[in-house]
Amino acid sequence: MNKQFLLLYFTTLIMSHGIDGKVRLFTYAYNRPDFIEIQDKLFKKFVLDDYEFIVFDDAPNQQMSQQIASTCAKLGIECVRFDQALHARPYLPRIPGDHAPTPSVRHAEIAQYSLDTYGIGHNDIVAIIDADMFLVKPFSFREYVKECPLAGYIKGDRIKFLWLGLIVMDMPHLPDPQDLSVNLGTIDGEWVDSGGHLHYYMRNHPEIKVKHIDAINLNAVSQDLPAQFLLMGPYHTMEERFNSMMLKSLGLDEEQINFVRAGPINIQFFANAHFLHYMTASNWDHKNDMWHARKTMLFDQYINTIIAAS
Repeated sequence: MNKQFLLLYFTTLIMSHGIDGKVRLFTYAYNRPDFIEIQDKLFKKFVLDDYEFIVFDDAPNQQMSQQIASTCAKLGIECVRFDQALHARPYLPRIPGDHAPTPSVRHAEIAQYSLDTYGIGHNDIVAIIDADMFLVKPFSFREYVKECPLAGYIKGDRIKFLWLGLIVMDMPHLPDPQDLSVNLGTIDGEWVDSGGHLHYYMRNHPEIKVKHIDAINLNAVSQDLPAQFLLMGPYHTMEERFNSMMLKSLGLDEEQINFVRAGPINIQFFANAHFLHYMTASNWDHKNDMWHARKTMLFDQYINTIIAAS
């Protein structure tokens, strides 16, 4: 094997995944530092790739920021503080009357910051993962985007874009990654939420195969359901949670079925039930402490069960 061939081989390897290529998993902590430790345990148990977990701290005050930083330090996780002054500048362009920092604006800005600083130019897979999104089954990010370099829940009808809660990107195989924008605003007269400006990227690169991440929506209680989540497909109500045949047909395993039956309000599973979305953990919809205490109790019981399983 000649030197010229070896040079070409290693150059190709570096360009595609790097000599020490690792999947990068990004999450964004506004509150709930307890969720960081749970995500970390689940990634260690279920991620099938070499990976690094990076937490971007978007806490609104110094006390919460210190809790997030302490949790990350204890676990040996890299923690990147997002300067809160960037929200006021703002970090991303705003339309007139769209005042930062609303929850959607905060989400878009810190996610964009993570891409700008740690994502674009990375030599492997990059995944954007909500702070209350949890991997609950063995999963390979590389395998998931092996044939499609971009994956996410595709929202919208006329204006299609990717929901920002779970996006997987094969950075070395995405053209013009510097053009990736997860901003929100109005496109052709239609409002799009955080992640909406990915519409421009997909429109400008029709050659890219985008993989749709499927969603299962369970235990819906209409008065507690955020309006925009109604756009993410049909919801199965609390009354349906005892329908074993339906739950099995959705691809849920026994532990997931038991969790759903216990009655946590408004939950989602994504990617063939490999990810569980707790939903609205930052409490931007202003639920009371008792509401979250019960949901967290049921959630913790399920998570502890699957972590303890061999």
